[in-house]
Order: sequence, then structure tokens, then C-alpha cells
Amino acid sequence: METGKNIDDVADALIRAVRDDLAEMPEYAHCETAAYAPEPVQEHRRVRRYQYEMMGVVYPQYAEKNILIDYGVIEEAE
Repeated sequence: METGKNIDDVADALIRAVRDDLAEMPEYAHCETAAYAPEPVQEHRRVRRYQYEMMGVVYPQYAEKNILIDYGVIEEAE
């Protein structure tokens, strides 16, 4: 959980949290990880629980493709 005035205030912390979450997963132990900044959930998404979505990226050392993992962000008032 991150706190701030708006999503922009916590974007860097959320990016670090997603990268760390992926890096701690045993199946990605020797992979590099990254994450895209949060964006408003697109209209075509079925999940209405989240206000923002993020994309986590895993870069396996010896693979033809990267692994993309969706993350959802819920915005709540304090």
C-alpha cells in the first residue's frame, strides 16, 4: 500500500513494488524485471474493481519472448 495525494505521487513507489514482487518470485529468480507506470483502466477491461492498471515485465535470460503480467491498482481515500 502506498499513500499520496494522487496516483502520480505514488507512481515511482508502485513501479518499485511491482518490480520487487516479480523479482521475489522463485520462477523469475535469475531474470531482470521492470514495470510500466500506472494508467487508468481501459474501458474494454471486464474487471471494474481497479481504477488503474500496470504491466510488470520479466526478461528471461534465454527466452525468445518476455513475460507480461497485469497488476491492478485500487485508489481509496484515506
